[in-house]
Amino acid sequence: MKCPPPVLRCSLTALAFAAAVLSSCDKKPVAAAGSPILAKAGDEVITVEDFQKEVARRMAKHVAVPDKTILLEEMAGRLAAVSRAKQAKLDADPETKRELESVLIAKLRSKELEVKIAGATVSDDELRKAYEAGAAANARPAKVRLAILHIQADGKMSDAKRTELRGRMDEALKKSAATPAEGGRGGAANGFGQVAAEYSDDQVSRYRGGDLGWLDEGNFSYRWPRAVLEAGYTLEMGKCSGIIETDTGLFAVMKTDRREGATTSFEEAKPSLRHDLLARKRAEIEAGFLSENRSLTSAEIHPEALAGITMPAPPAPSVDDAPPALPGGPAALATPDPISKSR
Repeated sequence: MKCPPPVLRCSLTALAFAAAVLSSCDKKPVAAAGSPILAKAGDEVITVEDFQKEVARRMAKHVAVPDKTILLEEMAGRLAAVSRAKQAKLDADPETKRELESVLIAKLRSKELEVKIAGATVSDDELRKAYEAGAAANARPAKVRLAILHIQADGKMSDAKRTELRGRMDEALKKSAATPAEGGRGGAANGFGQVAAEYSDDQVSRYRGGDLGWLDEGNFSYRWPRAVLEAGYTLEMGKCSGIIETDTGLFAVMKTDRREGATTSFEEAKPSLRHDLLARKRAEIEAGFLSENRSLTSAEIHPEALAGITMPAPPAPSVDDAPPALPGGPAALATPDPISKSR
């Protein structure tokens, strides 16, 4: 007698398995929902409804649906594996529980949250109101670029010392006028050039021709004396002030560049406003989702129980965990600075 082909053998096996399950009692077992049971493994069952849902799932995903006996055998094999995993209490493993919870949360978010977030919109009226409410933020102040010379002095110095320092500043200004800066970058190209390196005591700017960078015109919150900033803001382009005496010494200031102020138009501001308002709406939708979850599940927190928990101390970082040395760290600082060395 010839053996039946492999496919037929699978079919017969599936039929035998299904027959064994179905004949395990005189009457067909029925699931709690009333759908007849097709297969059973441990406490797990496959009902007719489960089978039909699996067929529909595969068809929706354009996955080939095999013969029903083969499909039932596949589902029964999967069911037996699940049942065995539960018997081994693998579903109680903390990592497994967390993974399952993450899947459930993702499903809940997809069903009840993501659609709302994706549907959030911002109207032109809302954009207009936000633009008008942020009028100050839409205005860009005029900017100026200044360069300074600074000779440090004590407010209690003698008249002779003051005269000496004024002479030194006057010498610096004459040299700057006679040999204007050549080249350089940005505002430093038109600043005090090498004269700043030779005469100025401002360590931040002296090697940049005295350049202070771009400042908001009319803003006096910078670290330099107000008298110096006032003089610089009112200068004509390319002009230099006279000697300005302050409590911290003598200054001279030059205006090297200027940019007119402007106001961001509504059309220019719309993309940024839309992004911000959408982000705010989406955050509000998510906050509502979290609040609803707590409300519908009567979620509670018990701080008195939490107070009894002692948290373990974090482990001390090992040498291997130490971050790599940054450029300019101790090793770099040990190398002499050619500029400092020249002084």
